[in-house]
Amino acid sequence: MAGAEAQGVLPLVQRWAAASAPAFVPAPVQAELRRRAQVQVMQSLLLAGEMLALVRRLEGAGIPALALKGPALAVRAYGALGLRPQMDVDLLVRSRDVDRALALLAAEGYRRAYPLSAGQDAAFRAVEYHHSLVGESGTSVELHWGIIKRQFGLRAREELWWAGAQSVPLGGGEVRTLANEVLLVYLAIHGAKHEWPHLRWIGDIAAVSRLQPLDWGLVRRVSAELGALRMTRLALALAMEVAGASMPAEAAAMAREDAAVPALVAAVRPRLGSGEPAGFVASTRFQLAVRERWRDRVAFAVRHAVTPNVDDLRTAEVASGWRWVYWVLRPVRLGRK
Repeated sequence: MAGAEAQGVLPLVQRWAAASAPAFVPAPVQAELRRRAQVQVMQSLLLAGEMLALVRRLEGAGIPALALKGPALAVRAYGALGLRPQMDVDLLVRSRDVDRALALLAAEGYRRAYPLSAGQDAAFRAVEYHHSLVGESGTSVELHWGIIKRQFGLRAREELWWAGAQSVPLGGGEVRTLANEVLLVYLAIHGAKHEWPHLRWIGDIAAVSRLQPLDWGLVRRVSAELGALRMTRLALALAMEVAGASMPAEAAAMAREDAAVPALVAAVRPRLGSGEPAGFVASTRFQLAVRERWRDRVAFAVRHAVTPNVDDLRTAEVASGWRWVYWVLRPVRLGRK
């Protein structure tokens, strides 16, 4: 039970136990599964309400916003809010709207988890892709203007994420989210970035792969444009081989096109449920292996060495015009580490 909760699949286990295995699961276990699932449903309802309220406030102020993952993904991919546990609210705005969105969220009681000086913030915006915010009630919101750190070299034209955005019913209203094809690629990239530590994320791939309509040719083109074709193939392979999901024929064919994918699946398996980081060297090797193009591997290696993160930025405070200093401090700090 604890393992299912840690992996983010407890609601699915509870549904299976109630519908398919009542004779094999003791009544006290059934009751505890129901209790824990109900707690997660309540959390999901609270986050869904907050997501809808914030989207309405942003769009009412003329700031278009897309819902990423979270409650919108649960409804879109699983058909029910309670089947996918939620941890926070992820929203995507255009880069030009970040300052206005931050001001609006601040008026709603949200504060940055990592306060930064003007110079630190200028450097942060150049290399990162979201601000982590915490509300007065403890609710976490991630305000995105991109999908991954600069060091991964996957920054695409911004409009890619907005093209074909779809509406999802949520809490008596609607929010917009990514088109099915773009959502699948985004989830594949997100999972690869973190090296797939949660079974729930693999389940997301299986669920989104079965959405209709879904243009697999577009999935391939978007993945190739980003240099993330192997990431997408790995995600599909994990859904089939680790989650045992029945996938569309196009997905299965795409997953089997790359001879490097089976070794990556084998590398992911030990990490599922461990909760332990892979370590700097192992993680770097994985990130290099998950890229299909040599130029992307070289770009990642170089950027990984010089692109500062939050810890690097906190080592010093410089004026906005001197933010290049952080790119010099990064390799020095890495060398000491």
